[in-house]
Amino acid sequence: MTLLIFFATIAPIIFITIYTFSTTSVRIDRFAIFAFLVGLVSSIATISFYLALAKGPASVVIPFTGLYFIIPAILGFIILKEPLNPFHIVGIILAVIAIILFSL
Repeated sequence: MTLLIFFATIAPIIFITIYTFSTTSVRIDRFAIFAFLVGLVSSIATISFYLALAKGPASVVIPFTGLYFIIPAILGFIILKEPLNPFHIVGIILAVIAIILFSL
């Protein structure tokens, strides 16, 4: 399975690298570093997803990964002071309940 993840990841990297270097001038700035860190975290998430699929049933793992919106909503509330209205709170609670019910 690790080899499949490697090939699924390396093919787009090769084509995107060729396209980028052939169409634009490349410069490294702080935004490029942030983009690199996002890519690194995304790679970790992808590997974690495949490992979770290997260890648990897809009927639990896939809905659980669909809850990715909960963390940004909570972090937006804590860090950015974005308001959470009652509909948001009820939605988050119901999503967590759904995952609990799926895992039974």
